[in-house]
Amino acid sequence: MKQMIRILTIGLIALLAACQPEAEPLPPVVLNGDSEITILYGETFEDPGAYIDGDIDADLTVNGQVNTTREGTYLLTYWYEYEGEIVQVQRRVIVDDPLDVDFYLIGSSTITIQLGDNYTDPGLYISDTSIPVDVQDDVNMEVAGTYTINFTIEVDGYSRTLTRTLIIEDPAE
Repeated sequence: MKQMIRILTIGLIALLAACQPEAEPLPPVVLNGDSEITILYGETFEDPGAYIDGDIDADLTVNGQVNTTREGTYLLTYWYEYEGEIVQVQRRVIVDDPLDVDFYLIGSSTITIQLGDNYTDPGLYISDTSIPVDVQDDVNMEVAGTYTINFTIEVDGYSRTLTRTLIIEDPAE
């Protein structure tokens, strides 16, 4: 008889556990805009963001970064945590480089020299040497100040500019 009572008690507990209402699913994270965005190299990326679609007291966090000066695919993850559960959604951001040319400054983007010093720019690297490079600068080696040197390439209507800052300091100041 005791065995029968134990079996009935276990069965009753199992039945009550099975009858517990299931927890409501947590509200989803919804993207503003598309789940995949393509931008051109060098463009500014404005993250359209996301939101929690429901009434819940939780903070939405975004992980990931987009480097618009490096071609590639970037993943942004929008998520929140509530009572130990994590709800998330992801966005792919593709940075496309229509120039498909490696083009970068040799040396630092900022160089400091003293007034009266000789200066030879370290130059730049370009993977396709048949592309002309337009160099524009306002450097006056006779006057202390901060100057910019712009290196620009253009191919099929797309252009890219690299900038070096040259600081000429007057040691007498």
